[in-house]
Amino acid sequence: MGELLFKVAYVSAYENNTTMHGPVVGIGVFWDHNTCDLPEVSQFYKGVQTFEAASLEAALVAFRQCLDKHYTGVLIRTDSPYLYGCIHVWNHKWLDNGFLDIRGEPIQNQDLVKRTIHLGKNCSAVCLLEHEQPLTSGMKYARNLAKKAVTKVIDVAEKEHRYKESQKLPMDPRAKFLIENF
Repeated sequence: MGELLFKVAYVSAYENNTTMHGPVVGIGVFWDHNTCDLPEVSQFYKGVQTFEAASLEAALVAFRQCLDKHYTGVLIRTDSPYLYGCIHVWNHKWLDNGFLDIRGEPIQNQDLVKRTIHLGKNCSAVCLLEHEQPLTSGMKYARNLAKKAVTKVIDVAEKEHRYKESQKLPMDPRAKFLIENF
């Protein structure tokens, strides 16, 4: 039987609620380069735009990267108490009660939670909650990767909005004459 080697991933989500289009959420995955050479991830989260859902997705991305490389284990370091709770605190109760909350209602992000638990087991995952200040450099990198994805999406959306608004402006009659007679 082979040696169990854990790769260290720092996962984070970043949510910006100040946009005119509502919340925008990104994910970041930063790998400790002393443990592996997996690529960093900085991407817009396409699902429900909440920090909690994006935190789960960030862990799923890290798990999938490990499985694709046939790595035997991953140590997930996160700044999300929700992600930590899903993997270590509530999962056994949810597995027993059909993923219901204390009111008997289906839990939020149920599909993501189920996939996270499943892939976590396949990866021999261990999840550590890292919320003490100051954050480690790895956690800061992961958070910055998530923030970078959000900033990029907001910049594109704002440019598109400015372009659409510019198309609504009346054209200068002199420019219209030049275009028509060109």
